[in-house]
Amino acid sequence: MPNNDIRKIVREAVQETLASLGFDLRQINETQADLLYLRRLRKSSQGYDERIKLAVISVLIPAVLYLLWVALKSLIMGGK
Repeated sequence: MPNNDIRKIVREAVQETLASLGFDLRQINETQADLLYLRRLRKSSQGYDERIKLAVISVLIPAVLYLLWVALKSLIMGGK
């Protein structure tokens, strides 16, 4: 099979595959912009889970320490 035939078959297969995935091959710049946007969105959201964990820990540790302090104070003072 000549190289030109193979290239044509591969090109058609790739175009069909991309079209079935929803890519508009007539507006490739728009598709690239969409993919770049999705990449930026993914990268910016990756740090949120760590920040949320830090915020929860930052609230829970002082709350637990305060409860321990109140309990110890209550034991030492005899419930006053």
